[in-house]
Amino acid sequence: DLELVRENLKKAVQSMPGATIRTATPDYLHVVYQTPLMHFHDDVELLIEPAVIQVRSISRFGYGDHGVNRARVEQLRSKFEAQFATTE
Repeated sequence: DLELVRENLKKAVQSMPGATIRTATPDYLHVVYQTPLMHFHDDVELLIEPAVIQVRSISRFGYGDHGVNRARVEQLRSKFEAQFATTE
């Protein structure tokens, strides 16, 4: 059920520090994360499809992020999987 996937994904996003959902449609979330120290803004886009969630994570400033975006996506995946497991 894509609606259940979307709701669990939103809960996982909202549980993360610095996250603000800017756009939410039935199959898409645009989230802006603000980094705690320098207050940089990073964008994460999530496209919800029947068999997969497409993820795009990018820093708005600079060329490198020292692995912050990848770590954030991995943290989001863990939170989503935990959230989804509690609703099955």
